Amino acid sequence: MINLARGKEAAYHPAYQRTVQYSREARAYFTGVGVDEFLKQFTRRESKELFEQRKAITAHIQKSLGYSLSRPFAKVPRSNYVKVLNIDGDKDGRRAAAFQTETLDKFTRRGLDRYVFERLLYWNIVDPNCFVVVEFAPFDFTREKAKPYAFEVTAEMAVDYKYSPNGDLAYLVARIAEEKQASKGKQLVERLTLYQPKQTVVFQQLTEDEIKGLVLPPLFKSFESEVEPGQIIQVQPGHYYLVSIPTPHNYEKTPAIRAGFVDDAENDGLSFVSIFDAAMPFAKKVLKLNSEADLTMALMAFPISVRYEDRCDAIGCNGGRLADDSTCMVCHGTGKKSRPTSAQEEIVLDMPDNPADMVDLSRILNYVSPPAESIRLQVEQLQNNFAQAKEAVFNSQMFTRQEVAQTATYHGIELQSIYDTLAPYARHLGEAWAFLCDVCRAFTGEQSKMVARLIFPQDFRFETSEQIFAEMKSARDAGAGSGVTAILQERLMERLLIDDPERLKRARIDARFNPFPGMDQTEIMIAVNSGLVPEWKRILWANYTSIIDGILLEVPDFYERPYDTQKQLVMAGVEQIQQQIAASQPALTIGAISDGGGQPQPNSAT
Repeated sequence: MINLARGKEAAYHPAYQRTVQYSREARAYFTGVGVDEFLKQFTRRESKELFEQRKAITAHIQKSLGYSLSRPFAKVPRSNYVKVLNIDGDKDGRRAAAFQTETLDKFTRRGLDRYVFERLLYWNIVDPNCFVVVEFAPFDFTREKAKPYAFEVTAEMAVDYKYSPNGDLAYLVARIAEEKQASKGKQLVERLTLYQPKQTVVFQQLTEDEIKGLVLPPLFKSFESEVEPGQIIQVQPGHYYLVSIPTPHNYEKTPAIRAGFVDDAENDGLSFVSIFDAAMPFAKKVLKLNSEADLTMALMAFPISVRYEDRCDAIGCNGGRLADDSTCMVCHGTGKKSRPTSAQEEIVLDMPDNPADMVDLSRILNYVSPPAESIRLQVEQLQNNFAQAKEAVFNSQMFTRQEVAQTATYHGIELQSIYDTLAPYARHLGEAWAFLCDVCRAFTGEQSKMVARLIFPQDFRFETSEQIFAEMKSARDAGAGSGVTAILQERLMERLLIDDPERLKRARIDARFNPFPGMDQTEIMIAVNSGLVPEWKRILWANYTSIIDGILLEVPDFYERPYDTQKQLVMAGVEQIQQQIAASQPALTIGAISDGGGQPQPNSAT
């Protein structure tokens, strides 16, 4: 800390300049913020004034490129992932539910789940070297629990950090510079915060006025492994820092995690790069081509006019200068009559009495525009680089115009390429979510072991319901077994009920009691009438809805009960219907006349 305060940027971590510059570039090329800084002047043909004019007329599309690239990543939270949140000894799940609502849902205004899915996506695009630190405000531990929240340390703020050999973050130093009012005006001071296991240490630089108000002279510390709250340390002449130690968090690790996960090849993974890094070369070309195309279109709309011009006829004007060597105010020194330069200009000539006196107007004025072929080429190159940016990130043409003419097999291969891109990103989100959950557990005083996981499928299943129906039909036509079609039916159910998790939960339980999984109606009717299916299965299939309705009247929380309890209740309903059927059937006595004077039996005397 003292070395950082004394050495400033020279003492920062080795990749500091790289991470800061990379963040500026990623933000510019994929959001359009500050992108003018990265436009290049063509000095051989473009003056500084013309370059500024080109920047002024350029309508940047970098934001559109960034949004286009981010859409597939936004599908990750829509996948059928599984969230596991279990606490030891919490048999009924109430403690886990309370932890979710009281802590995780209040981690930010959007809650931890949305923070991980939405905010980490943003940082993975524009600043993958941003750290998410978990902090908590002062609180009365005798009456309440800590309320953890996220504090984001950008690449510019993260001046030093170090990882242990096993990959854990050993420490992180964040620097915040701010202006404070002093007697001589505003003074820039810094605040250095050391995040580490167990506790956090803060060095706050003092202003000149604060230094003058000190009662005791400050201690000079060249290096101090142990510091105490309230110490004032002089790191160099005129620079003093007040040491403070907030309430210890007592977490066994540094409570921070880096947003990115893709290693930077430039420094062998010392820092990270954006998830759009593969598209960076094409994003730079898009910036260049779009600016040039806008300029070309402007020149097309306002072509250069080449014409013969009359000399200025103002009294005393000679080549734009007057007799006293002053500038002619009529022609402004050009020596020629002024003409409007807008494309809306209109030049009117007197109609001659004799048609033979008419002059070919094209010999008087001519407009020169860029060739149409060059404009077409620029637009094609711009569209091509836009598409190549997507292909570079996803290794797929799925999101380009070529997709419409391809086969279903081709689409399947392309989807797998997209899944290959999304899988490591989803895995990183799951790890980040689990880490932040564990930090929140420790900060809130939960001593029991917690299992927190986000489990993402290897196949993200972005098919539509229509595609799954077609896949089921193909499976049946190919003679696939009922096990295959049962899996497809489950995927279809998940797709149709993706926005209704409670109904999906019930549908999964209902599917578990289906005696003929994966079979269509024709196959079921053949099985039922074959005599090879037990009676209880036929009764369950024909009466399942009425059985469940009857159970819910007596056991409203049926779908919350363990499977063994559910099975007992369902089989009891089946047995009840079996008894009703048996009781409703007439008794059959062989070789005798039935009691009660009914119809004679087949073998009775007449």
